[in-house]
Amino acid sequence: MERVKSGFAFITSSYKRVAAVLIIAAILLAIPITVNFLSQQQDIRQRAAGATSIGPRSPTQAVNDPSFGAYPWDVAPGSVITNVTVSDDIVIYNGGVLQGKGTNYVKTSGYGFNIPQDAIITGIQAEIEGGNCLSCGQTTNKDYGVKLVKGGTVQGIEKARGALFSVNTYTSYGGATDLWGLTLTPGDVNSSTFGVAVSAQPGPSNPAIDHIRMTVFYSIPPTPTPLPTNTPTPTFFPTPTPQSSILIGSYKYTATCTSLCTGDYIHTMNITTENLDNQRVGSFTGTGFYNADPSIKWNVTGTYDWPTRKVSFHIVYTGTDAGYTSDGFGGINDDGTMLGTATSSQGQTATWTLTPLSTATPTTPPPVTGICTTQCIAPPAGCHYEGGTQCTCGTVVCPTPTQPPTPTPILCIQSGSIWTCPEGYVCNFSIEGGSPPVCLPGIPTNTPTPTLALTTTPTSSCQLKNKGDANCDGTVNTDDFNIWRDAFVTMSPR
Repeated sequence: MERVKSGFAFITSSYKRVAAVLIIAAILLAIPITVNFLSQQQDIRQRAAGATSIGPRSPTQAVNDPSFGAYPWDVAPGSVITNVTVSDDIVIYNGGVLQGKGTNYVKTSGYGFNIPQDAIITGIQAEIEGGNCLSCGQTTNKDYGVKLVKGGTVQGIEKARGALFSVNTYTSYGGATDLWGLTLTPGDVNSSTFGVAVSAQPGPSNPAIDHIRMTVFYSIPPTPTPLPTNTPTPTFFPTPTPQSSILIGSYKYTATCTSLCTGDYIHTMNITTENLDNQRVGSFTGTGFYNADPSIKWNVTGTYDWPTRKVSFHIVYTGTDAGYTSDGFGGINDDGTMLGTATSSQGQTATWTLTPLSTATPTTPPPVTGICTTQCIAPPAGCHYEGGTQCTCGTVVCPTPTQPPTPTPILCIQSGSIWTCPEGYVCNFSIEGGSPPVCLPGIPTNTPTPTLALTTTPTSSCQLKNKGDANCDGTVNTDDFNIWRDAFVTMSPR
């Protein structure tokens, strides 16, 4: 029974030991996750406060890099290279290193920086905490090599200066305006391959490092200041349809920016006085304000020309933004709306519309008693206006164009077998149905144009004509050849 009890006790204690080991392992695994989470929270707090640095941050990865120095870090008993990721007095060290010889790099990375992509990196700071080991005692080792790791490669200016790695004290390298001789972007420092590499040189004791951490300094470019968006003004969309009411009344004045400003600006314009002469050309005055801020007030004066449907105005601000002006030009529609373009004293341009809100009792413009100012465009030559009134041009009427007389053709004159034309003309036999042939302009010649009478049937007096007797003298000789040649030349196209 005692053996059973002791066996049960052994088993129970074994389970307890396993459980304790599992709990310790879980805690050790949770430490990097917790540290990274807390570092991220610190980043958020710093960025929310408008800070220009993130860190110090601890690495999540560390390896021994034999490309530098003589001795590795993790050969000594109990020395695990990843011990540098946490400040916990559990160090990495090297046993048996001769004084004056440097260690390999401990190359750290995975700092988890999250610098904004529009940031400008201004500096990097690395800090190294010295430590001691049970077999080393209080270490007095110095730095032997300190460089940045960019894209997984050790590079940059050497920062080692023979400084001591004191126990539980951080030795600092770089700073807020030190880029270690490199060009760094947010993408470089945010990468999981960014970090710092450290080599140590022993003093009387073996080198030992407890923790390595880094801080990134940066600035955010200022946000461009938007251009002032003062009340805009607008160019010209004439609308030629007449309207039968005067302009006195209230209008919704909407200006839509086209340059040096953006958006729509809605005002209220009150036209309070109007002067209209007997030519239906008038002027008006009034006041207005910006609907979104009634303290922005202005006075308006303007003119309009009823026959041409044109309107123009000049606005001068009197309240807020006093002195700011706007000049508008446009046209008047049938329904009382007006539209056009305008330009401000600050060079802004906009299109505008005036929509009636309410009007005084509409009245018809007074009848015309003088000469209308409308100027009619001169009609084409030989044409004139018909059906016009005092202020309308009427319809342009042009005479029906007459056709030029058909010229009388000049006929060729026949003399025997020879056809002739006036000087500067030639006889043309190619016009279908031409009988007799007509004279057409051609190469001037003083020599009559001979032609062949090939259409006549040989008679008893010219039996040899079809044999070549062109002059019907009963023989075929050179005289006949010359006649035929001249006829052929005359008939050939030029």
